[in-house]
Amino acid sequence: MLTFAMEVVISNFAKDVIKILQNVIREKPIKRVSRRKVKGKYVDKVFYSPVNASGDLAKTLRYEITETRLSIYANDYIYDLVWGKAPSKTAMGIDFNLDAKISKWMGDKGISSVDMDDSTLSTLITNKIQKFGSSIYLAYQGKNSGLLENIINDNLIKDYNSKFTRQLSEDFKAAFENGN
Repeated sequence: MLTFAMEVVISNFAKDVIKILQNVIREKPIKRVSRRKVKGKYVDKVFYSPVNASGDLAKTLRYEITETRLSIYANDYIYDLVWGKAPSKTAMGIDFNLDAKISKWMGDKGISSVDMDDSTLSTLITNKIQKFGSSIYLAYQGKNSGLLENIINDNLIKDYNSKFTRQLSEDFKAAFENGN
């Protein structure tokens, strides 16, 4: 059974991990590929960019502690940032759910065109993602983008292992001193 003090140590660890994850989402540039048609041929251009658009994903991070586990949760969208969004076909043509997400993303990023209205641009971007996959998918071909790799370092683990072990020791001493 976790004591209150142990739960505080684990909770502080979870909060630190969430801060690290939020920073990674906001600032860590990952490889992307932009595919454009130039003179009848598709040309890929590599660029690096953080995955943050609105900041909403970072706000969804939360944790839960049980007797045997610490779980950290985020919006399901994080999956597409790690693995990319694969090409897809829908029976009706355009994926209206994806189109709505692209429209929101365009608004969050301030993307618009002088040549067409926003809904047309959103539909074109949606069609391109459905045909080729997202820029992250194009860069990694469905493999892990590394967005969440190596974010928890050995020093962080050692620090919290020490704190937890100290707390466990103090709890044992208190239990024996009180005759429990």
